[in-house]
Amino acid sequence: MQGAWLAVLAAVVLWVMMRGIRRHYDATAAELAVTETRSELTLPSRVFAIVLVSTIHKPTLRALSYARAFRPDHLEALTVSVDRDEAAALRGRWEDYGIEVPLKILAPYREVTRPAVDDLRSVHRDSPRDGHERPVAADVLGPRRPPCSPGPGSVRRGAPSSPAVRPEGYTGSRRRP
Repeated sequence: MQGAWLAVLAAVVLWVMMRGIRRHYDATAAELAVTETRSELTLPSRVFAIVLVSTIHKPTLRALSYARAFRPDHLEALTVSVDRDEAAALRGRWEDYGIEVPLKILAPYREVTRPAVDDLRSVHRDSPRDGHERPVAADVLGPRRPPCSPGPGSVRRGAPSSPAVRPEGYTGSRRRP
């Protein structure tokens, strides 16, 4: 009976957390709800696209190509740098590669998320009637695999597989030797 208050306290804390999560979901649903169909279907006068960049690698170049495929009126790459030297190095590599998309560097900041979100909000605040393509984070566009090629460790036990994806020592039997 001495520790029962801990269980009650934990239940109350969990209840409060779940209420907060529910409130967040309700607010998100209200924000996304269609209130006036005609205004939602109106084409924007201009389209802005922003690609979030941390470094130059294949996912960055793919994200830039993807954004360019939209043919936006304004396209820019955005990075938030903690270190001035790192920002200068990124700018140099950007120019060396001859990437035609303008690179906007927000620096120096100790936090990465808030300056990027503030910049995106300022773009929307400056032109609320224009279309804003949501930013494409290049770091989340990881390496692509063909649809028939499973990733490492994804072959089920006992499932048929070709020699190309068969793990070493795989016998095809469900029983362990």
